[in-house]
Amino acid sequence: MADDTPGPGGFIASRLDLLFRTAHPADRGPYSIAEVVSAINAGGEATISVGYLWQLRKGHRDNPTYKHVLALARFFGVSPMFFFPDEDAARGAVPADAALALKDDAVREIALQAAGLSERSLQVIRDMITSVRGLDAPRPGTRRRTAPSAVGEGDSGSHDGLTDRSSSA
Repeated sequence: MADDTPGPGGFIASRLDLLFRTAHPADRGPYSIAEVVSAINAGGEATISVGYLWQLRKGHRDNPTYKHVLALARFFGVSPMFFFPDEDAARGAVPADAALALKDDAVREIALQAAGLSERSLQVIRDMITSVRGLDAPRPGTRRRTAPSAVGEGDSGSHDGLTDRSSSA
């Protein structure tokens, strides 16, 4: 398992890699392969090894069993269709990356509120999101504020929850 070079089975590997990188609780980093294997095996619906899941993620194996697809989908909270190319999935299905993003309640709420807006309004929203992403990007010498304090608690400074970009800490 020392060779990290991606193999020929790119689609399943790319989907698994996306899940490992993005589908985890907000208060922790990505799951390890061992954590996923342990949870799947504990569930009893399928048995999978660390080596096999590593091979799937790196593309050295590309044809998981139906039980493995179901177990991985359940663990990461996605549809089993996530592991199939969009063109092979049912017509009208939401693209896999969009389905993953829409699992976030706040993202889904914004998307639903944007439905039916004019193209001009949607462009304004896209521009705003691009600007906010620039603000959220960590920059050297910056620090993140913690959750905003309630009014009247502690110091009387601004508590807007935005990134503090001052060089003095």
